[in-house]
Amino acid sequence: MIKSLALKIRPSKNRAFIKEIDEPAGRFLESNSSNKTTTMARVLSLYKDDDGKEYRVGDKIIYHIGSGIPVKIAGIEYVIVDLDKILAKIENDKEEN
Repeated sequence: MIKSLALKIRPSKNRAFIKEIDEPAGRFLESNSSNKTTTMARVLSLYKDDDGKEYRVGDKIIYHIGSGIPVKIAGIEYVIVDLDKILAKIENDKEEN
């Protein structure tokens, strides 16, 4: 359902429609639940100009909590965030030896 919903929701210019993911952050983020300021999310859809931003649908990203607009659709929470508020893109989340 998430995939078909994401195809129908297209954020306005230079924004991404994302869903927080609840999986271990591993070596990227250390979880401190009393002072959590960043979290990981998956990009579900986006609208961008050709200005060098390198985000695609399916990317795993890190963004600052509170930098986006929370949206609840069919009981599921999503966030619309400006692309320049995304802190990082996780290119390879597998441990390298």
